[in-house]
Amino acid sequence: MDSLPIIRAPTVKDHINSIYRRTLTSRGNDTEFIFENKKMKEIKTLINYIKDSNSTVLITGESGTGKEEVAKLIFRESNRNTKPYIALNCAAIPENLLESELFGYEKGAFTNSDPKGKSGIFESVNGGTLFLDEIAELPMDLQAKLLRVLQESEVRRIGGMKNISVDVRIIAATNKNLEKMVQDHTFREDLYYRLNIIPIHIPPLRERKEDIPLLAYHFIQEFNQKYNKNKNITTEAYNELLRLPFNGNVRQLKTLIERIILLCADDNILSRDVRYCYSMTEDQGPVIDTPLDHSWKNQKEREVNELILHYKSEGLSTYFSIVFPAIDYFNMVYARSKSGYLADFSDKLKTAYCSGEPGTPAAGGDGEAVKQIPIIHLLILVVHSSSLIIMVLST
Repeated sequence: MDSLPIIRAPTVKDHINSIYRRTLTSRGNDTEFIFENKKMKEIKTLINYIKDSNSTVLITGESGTGKEEVAKLIFRESNRNTKPYIALNCAAIPENLLESELFGYEKGAFTNSDPKGKSGIFESVNGGTLFLDEIAELPMDLQAKLLRVLQESEVRRIGGMKNISVDVRIIAATNKNLEKMVQDHTFREDLYYRLNIIPIHIPPLRERKEDIPLLAYHFIQEFNQKYNKNKNITTEAYNELLRLPFNGNVRQLKTLIERIILLCADDNILSRDVRYCYSMTEDQGPVIDTPLDHSWKNQKEREVNELILHYKSEGLSTYFSIVFPAIDYFNMVYARSKSGYLADFSDKLKTAYCSGEPGTPAAGGDGEAVKQIPIIHLLILVVHSSSLIIMVLST
């Protein structure tokens, strides 16, 4: 398994801002499609090749990966970008209404219909692009009619007697395995091959971790502007985002960032803020009332800072390479506690003692210095750590 792209730069905001601006400049300030991943770059290159063709495109990928954003990008980059663009979710419209929405109907076609008749989406989007999301949900009888549109470039309204020529580019998307659906006879094989002329598969966010900082930065700017905030994210918070699985992909990341922007009381977003806001939708949710208000614990913040300075002055930095796993364990246990305090303690320790100082593991130390630590110092560490844990439990 590839290691996570942990961010180590002290000027992480400037570093990511630089990449973000460079990315936007190279793509004409397109803020709707942000990426740094190699596979995503290959998708962008493919779009440049096929943007002006009339060929159908089938976009696949897990829910939340950004399939509609890719469809919009194809439209914006194409020579049809001055013509209509309509997005239709095939699963969002009842089956008995979907046919009339797509193909329209003549007057008197059925009870309670518009007496003047109605043009369908294919006629309305003539000359432009139609994005059919969740194409796997299209009923079998409508699959046959869609196939005819793709083959003959014409539609017939419900109750009509004549065919109407249309010039529409179809972009379809699904999170289902259409090949398996063809084998199971739940999706037409001929339609599948007609749609799959240009296949585009979007990888899940967990396979393109390097996109997370750029996307997070972009969403922070977006929601800062929307809610009139001025939030900044710390290096530790960025790295916390990189550790999360994001099974909901980009959509989940965007939702998480919006939640953090709204709930974080301070301007600086910390790793504990990320953990708390993420935990709100995990298991039974958090058990705290005001988790992100940092002002109430200023006194304890000073105590932790003094404690860390004391450890550092006592030459215990190498010892922390042993206790980090234990600290991480307590982070996991107490991440949802009201203080979120031990998590901060761990972040500060790792910043102070894993920054490449002589004798530390980050600087290439062999750990032999642990044997030279006086026993009294170890006892001090145990006492202080125990008091810290008691403080957390009693909060």
